[in-house]
Formats: sequence, structure tokens, C-alpha cells
Amino acid sequence: MPHPTTDIEQVIQSVLSTGRITHRDKQRFFTLLASDCTLTNRQLAQVRAISDRLQMGLLKVVD
Repeated sequence: MPHPTTDIEQVIQSVLSTGRITHRDKQRFFTLLASDCTLTNRQLAQVRAISDRLQMGLLKVVD
């Protein structure tokens, strides 16, 4: 099983590079954020960027 921070890094990179997030990845993303995993400052900044983009409607949520 991949390490949670490796998993979230993959989701972050995919979302930021495509401007799209799947419902599944969105759920995984928020599940990982709610877990006890420790994120780096860089990952936290990226998480905030994704959260901000979701709230502003700048990311397309796809199936």
C-alpha cells in the first residue's frame, strides 16, 4: 500500500496539471486530509491551492 503522503502528492500533481479532479480523487483527497498523515509545507500550500480553486469553481469536477 502506498504511503499516504505519496498518494496525496500524486493526486495534487494530477489536479494541478490538468485543472480537473474526479469525484473519486476529490473524495480520496479529503479522506487523506482528514487522516493523521503529516504533510510538508509544500503539500499544505498545494492543498490550499486546490481547495481555493474548488471553492472558486476553477477546477472541473469530472466522473
